[in-house]
Amino acid sequence: MVLRDPVVQSIQKTIAQSISFPYEARDKGWEGTVTLSMTILSDGTLQDVEIKKSSSYNVFDNDAKNTAQILSPFDPFPPELDLEEII
Repeated sequence: MVLRDPVVQSIQKTIAQSISFPYEARDKGWEGTVTLSMTILSDGTLQDVEIKKSSSYNVFDNDAKNTAQILSPFDPFPPELDLEEII
């Protein structure tokens, strides 16, 4: 049986690998981590994405949120994962 965690980890990895460091942040020496809250439907559609924990810099927050939206839709859930959505 496929568990929920590998699906979530795969989505997290896809987003993390796709985020590019914003030039403005690099030039100013900013660093930060953004935590997103997302609702993903079983067909891979991103239904909702919000900033759960801000990095304190809009440039990071906006980039993380935009990257998740651009990458959507994600892979559909495996049939063994009998869920309609993952939050």
